[in-house]
Order: sequence, then C-alpha cells, then structure tokens
Amino acid sequence: MSLLVSFIRFLNEAELARIKKLPLAGKEKLVMYTIMQQPALEEIEKADMLLQLGLTSTHYDKIGTVLLKKAYKAVAGEDELEQLNFLSKKFMFKHLFHEIRHLTSKVEKNRMEPVAMEKYASALFNFSINVPAKYFDEQFVERSAALYLDRIIENKQAKELEVRSKILFATLNKLTQQAPDPRATGKIHKEVAELEKQFSELTAIEPKTVLYHIMVNYYRLVETNAEERKKYLVKIADLYGGFEKMPAFEQLIAECHFAEMMFEKGDYEKSYRMYQQLFSTKMELLKNQFHHFARCIELAIVLNDFPIAHRMLDTLFKVYIVNRHESTGVLGAILYGHLYLKSGELDKAFEYISIAKSLNSIQVYFHYEIRIRMLETLFFAFTEDYDFVTRLSQRNIRYIQLQHLSLKKYKNAHFFYLLKDIRSIRKSYPDRLPPKILTYLNEFQHGYELLLGQLLHKLLSAGQKQTN
Repeated sequence: MSLLVSFIRFLNEAELARIKKLPLAGKEKLVMYTIMQQPALEEIEKADMLLQLGLTSTHYDKIGTVLLKKAYKAVAGEDELEQLNFLSKKFMFKHLFHEIRHLTSKVEKNRMEPVAMEKYASALFNFSINVPAKYFDEQFVERSAALYLDRIIENKQAKELEVRSKILFATLNKLTQQAPDPRATGKIHKEVAELEKQFSELTAIEPKTVLYHIMVNYYRLVETNAEERKKYLVKIADLYGGFEKMPAFEQLIAECHFAEMMFEKGDYEKSYRMYQQLFSTKMELLKNQFHHFARCIELAIVLNDFPIAHRMLDTLFKVYIVNRHESTGVLGAILYGHLYLKSGELDKAFEYISIAKSLNSIQVYFHYEIRIRMLETLFFAFTEDYDFVTRLSQRNIRYIQLQHLSLKKYKNAHFFYLLKDIRSIRKSYPDRLPPKILTYLNEFQHGYELLLGQLLHKLLSAGQKQTN
C-alpha cells in the first residue's frame, strides 16, 4: 500500500473533509479523487491505476509525493514538527520514519540556526524513540541521539540523562515484548540504579521522571510487584512536589497505573470503575494509551460487560485492524478474539484470531504470539476437535521450548498441558480434579490471567454438564 493511500485511509471524517478542500487541479486532482473513491478494504493495483489515469509509473510516484506533502499540511499545518507529531499520534510509523529521515538530513547539513537545530534534533530523537517495539530501530535511535547530543547548547548533563533514560525505557519495552530474558532485563535494572546514583545531585525533573518510569514499567512487566511500582510512582510525584502539582498527563498516567494495580491484585470491579471514570472524562489526554484501553476492555470481558467491550474495540482499535497495523491492530484482534470466545460467538472469534495471526510480527511480539496460540487452541477445544487440540498444544509446547523457557516454571506452558489433555480431563474427572491439574488451573484464576482462566473454566464446566 502506498504511503499516500495508507495515509488517506487512517484519516477520520473531519480530516478527510480538509483533504477534499485542497485546491487541486489536473492529474493531482484526478489521482486524489481516485484514491479517495477506493473501497476501504481494497486497493486498486498500481498497474491498473496507471492504466486508468494514463500515467507513467515515475509520473504517478512524483504526483503521490507532492500530494502526500499537501495532505500533511492540510491536516497538521505548515510546521514540519507538528506534521511529525500528527503522524506519531496516529501511529503512522512508516510515514513518520520517512519524514524523520528527510528532516535528519536537513539537520545534519547544518541548514538552521543553532537553537533551531537543537529543537529539531531533540524532536527527531523523541519521535524516533517513542514508537512500538516493532518499529524500534536501535541503530537509527543511536544516530538520532548522537545528533541531538551534538547539537545541545545548554543543560547538557540533564539532556544526557534524558537521552540515556529514554533509550533504556525503549529497550526495556522491546525486551518485554519478547520471550522472557531475565539476564537482559536485569541488566536494565542495574543500569537504572547506576544512573540514579550517578545523577543523584541533578535537580532537573523531566529526565528523572523518565528514569523512574523505567522502574514503574519494570515492576509492571518484568517482576509484577505493585508495591515497588507504587514506590516509583510516588518518587515521580515527589519530583514535582506532590501528586497535585504534577502535570495533568503525568497525573493521569499515574491514575492509570493505580487502576491497573487493582486489576493485578484482583479487585476487578474497582479497577474497572477507575478506568471508566478516567476514560469518560480525560480521553483527549489519554487517546494513545492503548495498553490501558486494553486492560479496561479485558476487565469488561471478565465482568461480562460485553457491550462496553465491543464499543471500545470498535471505537479505539477497529481502524488499526482494518489498516493492518502490526502492533495495535494485533492487540485489537486478540481482544476481539477474547470477547467472542467468552460470549460464545465462535465463528467471529476465529475470524479475529486469524487476523491476529496474519498481522503479528513473531520475531518481535512473543507475548502476542503466545496469546494468539492460546486463543487458537481454545477455539478448537470449544469446537471439540480434540485430536487437533492435542497436536496444536504439543506444537505450542515445543515452540515454548525453542524460546529456552522452562516448561516447569513458565505458566503458559501449563496452559497448553491442560488443553493437550482436555478430553481425558473432562472424561476422567467429571466431579473433582486432581491436585496437579488444580494447581495449573489456579495459575489462571487471579490478576491479569483471569480472562484465560474463565475460558478454561467454561471448557471444563461444559464437560461436566455433558457428563451429568
């Protein structure tokens, strides 16, 4: 899909209205009109487009480049950095990196005043690093960081900590999307402790906020520990002189973390209420917090509030699925799969599980891959294709082994052990399960794992009803 076509398809009605008002003429007008008339789920092949418009490939590409720049200006304004900001907020990362590379060349050639160069270099670094794990390019980020550090005029120590902290934050984010690697994540933990000690006398708030957010995420994603997470959230608040004095966005992110910690502790109703209150009143500031949107949707499914789950998915995630986004689209498809398995709409569940499989980047998003495999195996268990469930479970156990994870310690392996033997479990233990099976089941009866646990319980309950 060309950059122009994919850009147009991500726009909402108000943004499309601005595009339609562009003063275009001739071939430019014809190309834009043709693209905007294409059905949402289809794209005319380039060869057919060239034939239809009477253009050469080179001419078409040139027109596309000109139109794309005009479209950026129409929806985001003349300021180049505001255009990058728009692309970043829309999660249009292919477009974003295309523009970053263009502007990086401009900064490297010293075509600006020193203050402007620092401003641009800082923005380019931040836009290049504030991306999902799929798009985190370590070499490109290091180049952007070096460019920024070289253009700094004052407050060099604070900005050095900012750069180092943000790189560690992004690195941890990527590591936590992959198979668990205690050695690599432990190294991040150690580096943060060293930076905190090295810059202990520094009073600058923003870089230390980033540093502490690394630890907040560490105790959210690596070692689940609500008390340690809370400790670092309090440290962030203390930097500002208290929670009430924090910037609005930082306050809201902290509140999202506290809501998630209620989920982690098993207080599902309270967590759900906290999230709903935040999203009903502060959505404008939180509109890209897809992790927390997903938590709220999971809670809605756990609590059987299917209409809310469906509405949030349609409103927040559907566009990324339709446009085949490799991270947010996968997450959305997984959540739809959960919703439809829980509500018993198996055909719809399979449709979205299949979409998630087709979109997921297996080399980057291990946790998505495992969840997709779990949902797929559950689907076939619900359809009672037990022979295939057994083969699929064995294949998934082997996949886990290939990631060098312990089958004894890694609880998702226990999930596949349960499903591998689900038919015999249902037949042999209609009334009371043996201790080992109960131990495995109990791993999915609390915290974030409850949604999977509910689906397992639904499977086993169906078997007990049939036996009775």
